[in-house]
Amino acid sequence: MRNTVIAILAMVSLATGVRAQPAAVEAIDGVDPVLLVQGKEVSGNPDLKVVRGRFEYLFSFPATKATFERNPSQYEIQLNGLCARMGKATGGRPSDYLAYDGKIYIFGSDECHRKFEAEPKKYLPAAAAPFAPSAQAVKEGRALVERVVTVIGGGPKLDGIKTYIETASQTQRRSTGDVPLAVVTIAFSDYRDVDGLSLPFVERASFNGGTDPFLSRRIDAVAINAPLDPANFQPGTPGGQ
Repeated sequence: MRNTVIAILAMVSLATGVRAQPAAVEAIDGVDPVLLVQGKEVSGNPDLKVVRGRFEYLFSFPATKATFERNPSQYEIQLNGLCARMGKATGGRPSDYLAYDGKIYIFGSDECHRKFEAEPKKYLPAAAAPFAPSAQAVKEGRALVERVVTVIGGGPKLDGIKTYIETASQTQRRSTGDVPLAVVTIAFSDYRDVDGLSLPFVERASFNGGTDPFLSRRIDAVAINAPLDPANFQPGTPGGQ
């Protein structure tokens, strides 16, 4: 019940637009990524594939495909496809790859590959320290959840939620009177259990009454407390992609 409340509060701010993506390119020369991190280079089957971001991954067996789909962040190309040595705005070549410490990295040049392979720890970001909330913070958080539950109507009412709808409007104030500009509605549905949290996997949006494909999305997978690469939060290079 409490987890349901936390999920609802968190998902209020998760609606992001889905933009058109370029065609996915074949990753790691069509080698099965699940087997690659195990030290085996086995070509995948074109009939067993998963598109993840800008890369298309092939798999040798239905079992390895299922393993990837359960935890794609573990087996996909790391660092959002950037060169593991150069990072930031330097893209990697999806056919120039290396499996290190159970993860797959790609490189922008043969030199980058060589230098990374010689000293991988020199280029990889240090692991972030685990978050350890104080006992007081946990107590205050639980008290806040209890207040929210009471205001909304109690635990049983929350446990019965299957769809959550959020509507926002924008109005322009003019000397001649207020002019409504837009009404955006997002419906969250297909709630599933993820590590004890009830999270929606489907978001359907409308803009002024019409379907909005840019704010609508279907989520493939959710990872709770997954490690984040600090490089993702570094400012980009001016003019970079």
